[in-house]
Amino acid sequence: MKISIIKKGFTLIELVVVIAIISLISAVSIISVAGYIEESQLTVDRTTVKTLNTVSRLYGIKNDTLKSDIFMGYETNEQRLQQLVNDGLLNNVIVPKHKDSEFSWLINEQLWVLINDGVMTPLTSLGSTFDEISVAIISKINDYYLDNNHYGRTWGDYRYTDIGLEPDEWNIPISHVHYKPSGRLLRISPEDGYHFEVDNENGVTRILTSDSNWDLIYNVEDNNWYYHSISEDNIIDISSLKINN
Repeated sequence: MKISIIKKGFTLIELVVVIAIISLISAVSIISVAGYIEESQLTVDRTTVKTLNTVSRLYGIKNDTLKSDIFMGYETNEQRLQQLVNDGLLNNVIVPKHKDSEFSWLINEQLWVLINDGVMTPLTSLGSTFDEISVAIISKINDYYLDNNHYGRTWGDYRYTDIGLEPDEWNIPISHVHYKPSGRLLRISPEDGYHFEVDNENGVTRILTSDSNWDLIYNVEDNNWYYHSISEDNIIDISSLKINN
């Protein structure tokens, strides 16, 4: 008995379809890898901005220039970065990893920011401004209570992780403000060399300095902000908050 074996090859149409599918998969893979590389570069640049702000604060303290623009006399970002190198705070002038990014010094805010494709990248995962960040943290404190019927812990990294924040992101001041969630409270204090000015309910201005070891305190349970401690006499109008050096 003979066994007949039929050999069948691909038709031209089948080959074209296979090639098209392989090309499509390759294109998608290349796009995915490119997107991953870009996001990784931006992540590095965001971290670098934090480093620049840390060393710039040291530069200001070292040169006693916290009362004005710490880079007074230097007109470009390149000159400011070079001055940090000259002062031994950087090994070399840092260049962004992402091709569409640049590091820019904001004179009024005394901060380095990351500009990507002409748009300022938020300083944190919750935004850049005091209003954005404080409202977001307060919302997280409330959400944690609703989900667990009790407030988060008040010590160590737990004060951050319980409400879904990464401690490493918040261990430095953001726009000259330290944020410290603590159970039902949100505590804020000024960066070294800065102070808060805020009015109480009678319009009297109260000042909180960085060396006082005091905080402005938001109490989730009564929706009030307080100066230093929670008492009726210490209620303040947070909309009047000014952050000065």
